[in-house]
Amino acid sequence: MIGYMKPYSKKLSNENKKQYKKYYCGLCRSIKRNFGVTTVPFLNYELVNMLLLLGALRAEKFGTMTLSCSLTPLYWNNICTGDDTAFNAAARVSIIMAFLEIQDNLIDSGELKYRLINMLMSKKCKKILSDFYNEYDIIKKKYDSYMVLENTAKKNYASVTIKDLSEACGDIAGVMAEIVAQEEPGSISEELKNIMYLWGEWTYLVDAADDYIKDKKNGAFNPLFISDGSKDVSCILEDIEKKSDEFLDKMTLIRNQELIITIFKEHFPERRKNICDQLTISLKKTGEA
Repeated sequence: MIGYMKPYSKKLSNENKKQYKKYYCGLCRSIKRNFGVTTVPFLNYELVNMLLLLGALRAEKFGTMTLSCSLTPLYWNNICTGDDTAFNAAARVSIIMAFLEIQDNLIDSGELKYRLINMLMSKKCKKILSDFYNEYDIIKKKYDSYMVLENTAKKNYASVTIKDLSEACGDIAGVMAEIVAQEEPGSISEELKNIMYLWGEWTYLVDAADDYIKDKKNGAFNPLFISDGSKDVSCILEDIEKKSDEFLDKMTLIRNQELIITIFKEHFPERRKNICDQLTISLKKTGEA
């Protein structure tokens, strides 16, 4: 489910690219500093966007400094580093989510690439998770609740709804946001949790739409197999986007307003449209539409 909240960098202004890169590079640097260069690939865009929203909501601006790139040391970037609490928390959540996703993919497919990733990273991840067990336990309980629903649906599609599954993923994203914003006032934490809950639902359903044909071919589980969800998913996603827009309109964004509005109100709906349009084309070819 990770990676669908990536903005279209080519469609951002140069200034907005620089602002977004500050948060992306800040999280990347925090992951490397805390857990080593081999964990940098675990960075995900959902958490970059959480930090971007948090940076816009909090009264104090995140500090910045110029540091070399985590992967290409000869390239220097201006990055966010001013408040390590939020970025360090996001780094930990990145590792936790990556570990859970690796285990999930290993169970679902058992593909060689997932076995290799698990073999290479599992020991290190488990050591990291043991050091931050409370946060891992909070996220894992939400993740396990989702897995129970998915396993139930695999046995009997009629027993679970698409909404049940997407809301369970929304709960995962919501608790991730709470951990990232744990040092912020309750109002900011609640705002971040509420909007990321919606985007947790959105990411899950976009991922399902993107994988629909592949899952159908491979006989894998997909939530859109429930009650012919492939025909309704675009409407469900548009409704989530409208609710997110309502939250954004009510938020007091102190900085990066243009960047946030562009990404959340333009880029993500465009990605949804592209994926759902492709699904519709594929369904027509197979005679399912």
